[in-house]
Amino acid sequence: MTGRLPALTLFGRAVRRRCPNCGGRPLFRSWVKMVPRCPSCGLELNREESGYSLGGFWLNMLFAEGTTAVLFIITLLVTWPDPPWTLLQYGLPSLALLTPVLFYPFSKTLFLALDLAVRPASREEARTPDSAGPPAMTASVPSPREARITVPRSARYYALGGDRAREAWFGLHGFGQLAAPFVQSFAPVATPGRLVVAPEALNYYYTDPKTRKVGATWMTSEDRLTQIADYVRYLDLVADEVLTRPGIERVEVHGFSQGCATAVRWVALGRVRPARLVLWGGGVPPDLDLTRHGEALSRADLTLIIGDRDEYITEKLVQAEAERLEASGLRYTLRRFQGGHVIPWPILEEVAGAAPKAAR
Repeated sequence: MTGRLPALTLFGRAVRRRCPNCGGRPLFRSWVKMVPRCPSCGLELNREESGYSLGGFWLNMLFAEGTTAVLFIITLLVTWPDPPWTLLQYGLPSLALLTPVLFYPFSKTLFLALDLAVRPASREEARTPDSAGPPAMTASVPSPREARITVPRSARYYALGGDRAREAWFGLHGFGQLAAPFVQSFAPVATPGRLVVAPEALNYYYTDPKTRKVGATWMTSEDRLTQIADYVRYLDLVADEVLTRPGIERVEVHGFSQGCATAVRWVALGRVRPARLVLWGGGVPPDLDLTRHGEALSRADLTLIIGDRDEYITEKLVQAEAERLEASGLRYTLRRFQGGHVIPWPILEEVAGAAPKAAR
């Protein structure tokens, strides 16, 4: 349901722990565990904003402290001049601790109602009533059966340089990026002798719903193993097409940010056999079994390049990654530079300088 709803409707639904937007339920798996979306109208209950839960937190604390203060004042007024100080001393702190727990689910739905009163749900956020299904989904609804098919689809990649390529670099972009602007990060090293190819991830989303700016991601937490298998197969097909060019003798794979995990999995699980695997601002995915896939990774010269001011990678994470790789027996080179979560051109040119002269 979209459009502005009466405040009485919104808050009346909220105090019953129902979706303020449509009245659907259940919104909670337990007393404190909220589902991500309304099962009836599909509204995302955090409304695509990081830190959204803080609104419910402050509403909860305001109610708890306000209730405690009001009861304290009422007790003083009723019992003065001989208030029950012992009861107040122990009863009010206990109430202050218990009230946030009891009020927690209501604080979530009431804050959502308040937000919807100010910012009504758009058509993109909630399904229309015709497609919403029954207004209340209960445990009696049978579980759906999953079925899968393999479908043909199109995908795109962008390339720079390589008119007389004897070397091919595959660059895998980070979360929320697109391949066309990302491949420009390699412009200084895209020479006639070196072809730089940037495949674009298969999953798109709006990075900013207001401006409708689009980004791509290699995978999400939903059905992740299938997504991994899909992008490994996709990257193999890109490599098959690119490497049919005559004269290419050497291959490198470069990953940036989220693309680091993608690059490592591709080398470990796919058909590509690069001479060098370079990870910019990232590392080897922690769930990858290095005992099982270490041999495939050991065939490439593994290089990690991380800025000393990278906002996503702390020194503790760098140390943990180094210890894990050393414990697995996997040879690697760790290079640091002064900077953040970027691919700096001076370092990139130095890395390219270590390649065979034919590629320059």
